[in-house]
Amino acid sequence: MKTLSIVIPAYNEEKTLQKCVERVLALADNNIYLEIIIVDDASKDKTAEVAKSLADRYKLNFSNMRKIRERARHLERVLNMRMVI
Repeated sequence: MKTLSIVIPAYNEEKTLQKCVERVLALADNNIYLEIIIVDDASKDKTAEVAKSLADRYKLNFSNMRKIRERARHLERVLNMRMVI
């Protein structure tokens, strides 16, 4: 079986994300495994909550860029502290 990976970038898409995911899921058939990856780019609306709900419901991958960025900033601060010492 072949795999088709589809990345859905999302920024303030709480109103449209579900329909987008459902349209992608409509492409599924027995010959293709769909891997759907939703990437929320620190949306200011409820996109992250909608994406998490869709990921749980449809077994999708969900990356919350806000959390990734926070971790990166924390790591950067730690690395900078070591350089100062």
